[in-house]
Amino acid sequence: MASGWARPLASGWTLDVVVVAVTLAIAASEMVQGRPHEPTPLRLGVSLLCCVAIFWRRRQPELVLGIAVLGLVLAQQPGPIILAVGTVAEVHGASRRTWIVLALVSVPTLVELATRIGPLATVLAWGALVAFPTAVGITVAGNRATAASLAEERARRAADVARRDERTRIAREMHDVVAHQVSLIALQAGALEVSADNPQTVESAQMIRRTARQALEELRTVVGLLRTTESAHEERAPRTTLAEVRALVDEWREAGMDVTLQDRTPPGFLDACPPRVARTSYRVVREALTNVSKHAAGATATVELSEDEGRLCLVVRNGVGTRTSSRAATGAGVGLYGMRERVALLGGTFHAGSEPDGGYCVRALLPMIGDLI
Repeated sequence: MASGWARPLASGWTLDVVVVAVTLAIAASEMVQGRPHEPTPLRLGVSLLCCVAIFWRRRQPELVLGIAVLGLVLAQQPGPIILAVGTVAEVHGASRRTWIVLALVSVPTLVELATRIGPLATVLAWGALVAFPTAVGITVAGNRATAASLAEERARRAADVARRDERTRIAREMHDVVAHQVSLIALQAGALEVSADNPQTVESAQMIRRTARQALEELRTVVGLLRTTESAHEERAPRTTLAEVRALVDEWREAGMDVTLQDRTPPGFLDACPPRVARTSYRVVREALTNVSKHAAGATATVELSEDEGRLCLVVRNGVGTRTSSRAATGAGVGLYGMRERVALLGGTFHAGSEPDGGYCVRALLPMIGDLI
């Protein structure tokens, strides 16, 4: 629960009513007593103006403070200026604007006080009218900012806990269900490899088993990411190189896809590619070629690597498919979204769209930023 010092002056209607009541009481007392040497109607009018202005201090604190200064100078009303000074200090905090406004207010206040009371009393009165409410307002503003910061931190931690619990649940489901099914695929492919007599069947079984094992490795990496923080995962993730992109293209070629890799980068450029960029490139190529097999089966595909002003330019193009894959209707655009998100995390640009000849093109431009982010 917030302390009394954290409660905003700017929202205290009770305080407004009290100050208005005191101001009206002072004005009424002067009217009843009568002071022939002072302009009582003017004093009464200024006092009433201060009472009305007090209720606007939340919207126009500086304007109300100016009216309160008139109330002090022309009607000797201390209440409005105390409340107005505190409101300005609370609204703007210990800012340059606060100090400028209060300095401007202090000049007429000190002049008015000096003409009526002695030097020591003037300083004490200025402290009560200006310095003290300023300190209170700044303290309230600081405590309110601290309370808001603590509330935001608590909300962030609660969101982190909820997100971590959800990631753990997803990791458990992936480990218990998906990994088990992929392991069965690898096991059955191994059995087929041993029992098959047809060399082509044996080769296909080997590729299925190898692919299943790679999928299990990817699952372990993903599960590790879900169960740890992202920074810890980056430290523990396998160091991917762009040489694996070439191996990936070879795997798709062995699986029957007409795909080629064109490397137009300068000598040594790919060797200097940071691991995060290499990982992202590998995943973009893998997802793009998977989409070719799903949506343009039988099409010719090309993977191009080039250098563009110190950045890695990755392009995957394919022509029109010669047959329709049975999986073509199952896509939901998640793969494209994932590629775009991975590239954006590195500060790169991503584009995917149809070509004039009816084919499709995926293009990613990745800065060589290393593992510093």
